[in-house]
Amino acid sequence: MAKGIVVKCKPEDGEDFTVKFEHMAISLLPTPFPAELYEKSKELALHFGVLIRQMLANPQRNIHETLAHFNTTDPFVNRLLKISSVFNGTPVQERQNMQMLIMRTDFMVDQVSKSLKLVEFNTIAAGLGSLSQRVFELQQYVLAKYGDNMRVGDSQIALPRDDVGRHSLIETAQSFADGMKIYLEGMKQRLPREYETITIKKIYTLFVVEEQERNLGDQRCLEDQLFNTHGILTIRATFTQLSTQMQVDPLTKKLSVQGKEIGIVYYRTGYVAEQYNGERDWKIREALELSMAIKCPTIDLHLLTLKKFQEAFSCDEFLYSVLTDRHQEIADSLQPYFQGIWSLQYLGLDSSKDQFYEQLIKRAIQNPQDFVIKPQKEGGGNNFYGKDVQSMLESTSPGRDEILRQYLIMEIIRPPTISVAMLRQGKLAIREAVAELGIFSTVFINSTSSTSIQESTQNKVIGLLMRTKGMECNEGGVNSGYSVIDQPLLVQNWSGQPRLEPVWNL
Repeated sequence: MAKGIVVKCKPEDGEDFTVKFEHMAISLLPTPFPAELYEKSKELALHFGVLIRQMLANPQRNIHETLAHFNTTDPFVNRLLKISSVFNGTPVQERQNMQMLIMRTDFMVDQVSKSLKLVEFNTIAAGLGSLSQRVFELQQYVLAKYGDNMRVGDSQIALPRDDVGRHSLIETAQSFADGMKIYLEGMKQRLPREYETITIKKIYTLFVVEEQERNLGDQRCLEDQLFNTHGILTIRATFTQLSTQMQVDPLTKKLSVQGKEIGIVYYRTGYVAEQYNGERDWKIREALELSMAIKCPTIDLHLLTLKKFQEAFSCDEFLYSVLTDRHQEIADSLQPYFQGIWSLQYLGLDSSKDQFYEQLIKRAIQNPQDFVIKPQKEGGGNNFYGKDVQSMLESTSPGRDEILRQYLIMEIIRPPTISVAMLRQGKLAIREAVAELGIFSTVFINSTSSTSIQESTQNKVIGLLMRTKGMECNEGGVNSGYSVIDQPLLVQNWSGQPRLEPVWNL
């Protein structure tokens, strides 16, 4: 499982559990992607790391006030904000101040602007980095055997010269090892005698996972890499299991699970309300947050994955209020890459915005193919496109405005197309497709108080996830069945054509 490119099958009708696995949906060959924009995506990912860091400089203003509407209308956001308030109200000497983030920043190439546009950024449970490296290795094997015979055209092409694609798994594991060292150094300062001889091989990483976790292959790859390269052991546990297996020392706030000390809590669940089974799970989440283990991510970093912040960052006034003074150049560099996105949270509530909403909704009804309606929640399959956009906005039901206030409306990005050899459930199909490039980065942030923040101790690119999907498909989730895992093949001199020049004889 740790060596393959696999995902657990869904239980069949009548089954509660299955041990069946299948290969993850993949592209057999790397897909052309503009070289200049590939380099730009890595630069932008680092700039987003700085932006996220600066957001934590003032959580009350930057996070809580931005989410004020959803705090009163969305119970899930309300619970997250309550935990955030408890954490930020805890004296710095009594809490873990190091915050760890593995973020994936997703981009698409836009034909109209001939540049990248931000699709979204994910600050919790951003997966498939491990399998991305495995797909790179598989595609290298295919190219070594068949590449010369399959090549067509005269385009200048090259695989990325950096190690971002081929070392996604290695670099992610290194980030966890770095986090473990930071945890140990902090505990040695707090309890020097107790931790004098303890090494990271005595401290565990906790993977908090779903009850019916399917993405085991991606996670087991990382667990295997952590142990084989760094000697770091892991414990996997659901919220239900943690309810009986977890302890937090009342004096030191040291976290233990199954009697083993935990240095890092890594969330692969907990990003939607349905993953919490009542008050018990919420109390566990709060206890984890207040323990001395480093969280990946912390509650504040988790909150930043909400789509409301994508809209907030696209507003110049907000962006430049966060990236002030010496960070203004970073704001300048980010500003052109936001696509138009607007929250509907004030629909019918603020008369000063009535005209704006009226014009926006009119545009979307007349041209629904140009817009997508997005909810706050994470996970594939939750967006609305085309005729569904029109139906939602034209609805005359009494509760229409109340429903729409939980959503945002975004302009569609128009990427160029390319033929891709997609392998799904053992069947190969040649499809006209579009690509979405996600850049993984790690950020460590030392927050010393609720209103001041030190420089991040680390902000680096650690990997990529390229997903290609059929032109007729709107969503982008691999596990949701919408796209395949891929790798970029860099092409020179793209000038905005609606279709990238074919490279492989498919």
